[in-house]
Amino acid sequence: MPPEPKHLLPQTFFLNEQHELSRGEKEGGGRLPQYHAINWGVKGQAIWNSLQAVRSAIKASEDPLRDSHYFVLSRPVAEVQKKSTNKKIAPGGVLAENVRYDEGDACSVGSAST
Repeated sequence: MPPEPKHLLPQTFFLNEQHELSRGEKEGGGRLPQYHAINWGVKGQAIWNSLQAVRSAIKASEDPLRDSHYFVLSRPVAEVQKKSTNKKIAPGGVLAENVRYDEGDACSVGSAST
């Protein structure tokens, strides 16, 4: 039987004495993207339902390490539409952008807490 899970708090580590940005921090500030044609009420409910299904699957799992970690895969849409005021790249005011998890659309991964 595995040892009891320890409740660890996330920590930020620096590689040297200079301040380095963590994964979630970005330079420059800037505003958040304004997505176009997304019904956030419906999308939020779908995400909540998906997370509930994941929690149920974990509770039903016979994996002895299910309380210490698990992995969740996501299937992104091919592209998202963002509002833009730049007439050169978005003459109609909407820019279609491909979703790339290996670039700016990536997020950090952490341990599970059910």
